[in-house]
Amino acid sequence: MYADSLKISAPKPFKVSIPQSQVDDLHARVSSASLEAYTSSILALSSPSETHNFDYGIPPTILQSLFETLKNDYDWRKEEEAMNAMGEHYLIDVDGIEDEGIMTVHFVWLKSEKKDAKTIMVIHGWPGCFFEMSNFAKSLQSTYNVLVPSLPGYTFSSGPKANPLSFTFTKAAVLLDATAHSLGINEYYVQGGDWGSSVCRRLAQIYPNRVKAIHLNMYDGGDHWHKQLSKSDIDEMPDLEKRGVEQMYKFFELGAGYGQLQGTAPYTIGAALSLDPLALIAYVSEKFYRWSPPETKLSRSHILSCILLYHFTSCITSSFWFYYIRRHSPPGDFELVRNDPITQPLAFSCGYWEIQWPSRKLLESNEIKDLRDYKVLKTGGHFLGMEEPDLLAGEVKGFLEAL
Repeated sequence: MYADSLKISAPKPFKVSIPQSQVDDLHARVSSASLEAYTSSILALSSPSETHNFDYGIPPTILQSLFETLKNDYDWRKEEEAMNAMGEHYLIDVDGIEDEGIMTVHFVWLKSEKKDAKTIMVIHGWPGCFFEMSNFAKSLQSTYNVLVPSLPGYTFSSGPKANPLSFTFTKAAVLLDATAHSLGINEYYVQGGDWGSSVCRRLAQIYPNRVKAIHLNMYDGGDHWHKQLSKSDIDEMPDLEKRGVEQMYKFFELGAGYGQLQGTAPYTIGAALSLDPLALIAYVSEKFYRWSPPETKLSRSHILSCILLYHFTSCITSSFWFYYIRRHSPPGDFELVRNDPITQPLAFSCGYWEIQWPSRKLLESNEIKDLRDYKVLKTGGHFLGMEEPDLLAGEVKGFLEAL
């Protein structure tokens, strides 16, 4: 199933171009939408009107501002132009993934003007997409060639076609490595957060001669990695590492319901969100705001564009498969990610408002054998490359230049 046994097509130029009928349908839905009935019913019970109070989910004030932006100040075609200007878009077909037949992978290629620039692959997570990484990738481009693939099942990359339980991080890693193969790239670095962090690690494990170093801005160790911590472990941690553990416990207690829903009933929530783009905006935008600092730098237009890519490509249900696999399949692939040694240099830099982060000791006690740097930044949250693109790019460049 590795590159030598796959049939990988030459990259085919691609352009983001959503049919006008879909854009018109969205405008029609938005123009007739009203939050009045919704807000009148919930405000009689409670008043979650503070900008960053997510005790009840998405605050009505944030939802109203997004809907108003969509109605009055948002231009999909302008956003589409920005997506296409991000870099050169390509599609490749990959044949030979077990049980899957031919799969299509979308990626964006940003070639550096620097002579003999090395390549870094930047991998998004959920509910992100390639466009989430646009400013971060451009900040890296001054020094590196940047390859930004869409994960399988996201936007323009096809999802599992066989039993989704058989679609593992290994298969995802092989598909993303195929994008590098299609460009003739033999060695590269990887960077990622959320699901991207897991795929980065799997890439490093199965391609140790191709993946030369790893940078993560989140470490996903599964639903139960916090159980590895003893009370004495926590007591001995520096304050910032304790904060990561506190964030983690708070997240699993009060903020992880979406993962249980997506991991147990993907068709149910997928149908509800696929059929109504405004419901999709409400559901997904909560994560963009909840997982960011109280005074977030995320723009409403950028958030809406990332969400609408899910809507226009009908990929919300297929984006849930990793959550389902985690809960229903034997540990297998997830255990490989945590336990197969990663011997390449690795650095970890996460935002102060990230939803969870491990202690340095925990990182070094699992698969990571050469942790070069561990840092909790003073700002930023889960969508660090989207919020603080230059800050994260500086972290990545500093790590790689020191190798």
